[in-house]
Amino acid sequence: MGGSTIAWLALALVACSGSTRPVGDDDDDDDITWHSGTTTETGTAETHPTTTATYGVSDLAAARLADAPSVIRVSWSQELPASVVAVFSFDGETRRSPIRSLAAGAHEELLLGIPYDTDVVWWLELDGPDGLVTTPELEARTGALPTKLPPLTVETSVPGRWDPAVDYVLLTVNESGGYFLDGYWWVQLVDRKGRVVWAHRSEFRKVTLYPRVSAAGDSILVDLDSYWGAFDGGANSQIAELRLDGVEVQRWDAPGLHHSFTQLPDRTLVYGSYTGGLGAYRENIVSIDPDTSARHSILNCDQWLASIGESRPCGTNTVSYDARTNHLLASWFTFDAITEIDLATDQVVRYFGNVSGSYAFDPPSSQFWYQHGPYFTEAGTLLLSTHADPSHQSELVVREYEVDDQNRTLHQVGVVGAGEGVSGDQMGEAHRLPSGNTLHNFGTNAHLREYAVDGEVVWELDWDREQTIGRSEPMLVDLYDLVPERP
Repeated sequence: MGGSTIAWLALALVACSGSTRPVGDDDDDDDITWHSGTTTETGTAETHPTTTATYGVSDLAAARLADAPSVIRVSWSQELPASVVAVFSFDGETRRSPIRSLAAGAHEELLLGIPYDTDVVWWLELDGPDGLVTTPELEARTGALPTKLPPLTVETSVPGRWDPAVDYVLLTVNESGGYFLDGYWWVQLVDRKGRVVWAHRSEFRKVTLYPRVSAAGDSILVDLDSYWGAFDGGANSQIAELRLDGVEVQRWDAPGLHHSFTQLPDRTLVYGSYTGGLGAYRENIVSIDPDTSARHSILNCDQWLASIGESRPCGTNTVSYDARTNHLLASWFTFDAITEIDLATDQVVRYFGNVSGSYAFDPPSSQFWYQHGPYFTEAGTLLLSTHADPSHQSELVVREYEVDDQNRTLHQVGVVGAGEGVSGDQMGEAHRLPSGNTLHNFGTNAHLREYAVDGEVVWELDWDREQTIGRSEPMLVDLYDLVPERP
């Protein structure tokens, strides 16, 4: 080892120990020994030259974040400007942070997408007028997997047939089993190997069923639902905005929130607000101004039903936004129907399902029942998860329809999962992936499947049957979009 490299290694600092407890975790057994930033000698003078004479890098250190212990923060100082990338390797995989053009001074970067309980080797690459140089390799380790996080199993994996655009899925799972009521929920990011790479525990008696990436793609939004958590009619329900460093950006009161919500491009939040007494199920669809928290009524369900000669209980399980039309889709589980609302006028422009005046189904056997998660695909088709027949004990399938306005008919153009007998009493959701694959969530069955275009199951996760999973969203943004600016 050359003398210049020895001088380089003397600059490396041992990282300090930090808390390993995830947000809200009340375990006392999460403390583990931190593997400090000791240097390995895997490089040579050619691949890890000294940068002291070029960019003047010093003070390298690493520490995991106290509020997000699967995330490691690395830090350093540099005397000259350069384009910098943090490179990190674990379990035979190598990842790279985004390239940043950095001035002289102290800087930080986050290492994302690493599973809990994992040893990591990291280094910096600096490029500029003096050429590309690489620092020696240092070591770190992510925090312990929270012991109360429900375990999952990868039951099927055909990597060559996965959708290549999806490396992670955002989802939520009930901590202690059962339906909605038990204590805590875990929002988490899971990779294709079934490894949890980020997790956030909900507040006690605040159910989190519908996490989602924000409309801007720069944060995660979570519901904190007191309707199911405290049985208070949603009086204390809220929506919170989080980033992957564990920091809460903002929080909004959302009285009456009891199921899904969505966010519009201007950051307006929209959700179904429960207004009836316990068990009565009366609901209005409302919006929240993201800056003033002012609320606006979009649809009064009772009034709309009366306008078509119906009187039913009103309760949504999903609201979704279609940017191409500026329309909102609201899925009503209490009467097996979907309303499409023009947000420019707050008027229902089309509706489908089990109410008078709805579009017909072609074939009639393709009618949806207790549907969840409907939305319009890029191709303009209507996609949703549904029970195969009116019974909640029947199998869950994914149905896709072409909307024929001239003949007021939903023509089924595809069905996924039919005849496989996989049920799910409550919940469920479907996503069409960029490759044409379909991701299907089985709700209270706590099961997640990816189907290839030909119907083959190519990826499958399973939790204990006593668990419940809420919404699951394929991640189509880079994880680095979900963290704040780094110095």
